[in-house]
Amino acid sequence: MKKLILIISIAAAVFALCGCPKSARMPHQVSVVLKNDEPSKDVTIVLGDILVIEMPGDMAAGYVWELRPLPPDVAGMALIEGRYSKASEAGKPGKFTYLMRTIHIGEQPLEFIYRHAAQKDKPPLKTFTVNVKVK
Repeated sequence: MKKLILIISIAAAVFALCGCPKSARMPHQVSVVLKNDEPSKDVTIVLGDILVIEMPGDMAAGYVWELRPLPPDVAGMALIEGRYSKASEAGKPGKFTYLMRTIHIGEQPLEFIYRHAAQKDKPPLKTFTVNVKVK
C-alpha cells in the first residue's frame, strides 16, 4: 500500500512539473486613458496581454466613440468588448471603454472616432489613435 501511494505521489509531481511551461504567465491589463483632447498615445504591450482604452464621452446626447475597422490581414489586436458607463454625477461625461487582446507581435494603430450616432455622413468631432507595439 505504501508503495502505491509513493508511486501515485511521484506521478502527480511529475505531471505538475511538466504541465506548465516556464514561460506561462497570466495576462496583464495595460490601460490607456484619453485626457485633454490629445490626438494619440503610444503603448508597448506584451503578446497575450489585454489593452484597456478609456475615453470620456456623452452618450446621453447621442455621441459615441467608434473603433475604425481593423484590416483582417494585419490586425494584431482583437476586440473583446466595448462598453459605456454613465457618470456618477449629473452633467459629467460618461466613459467609453474598449478591451482589446493582443494576438500577434507587431505594430497596430487603433483609430477611434467621436461623433453623433445619427450623423455618420459628417466628419467626426474628435479622433484618437492608440499606436500599439506588441512584443
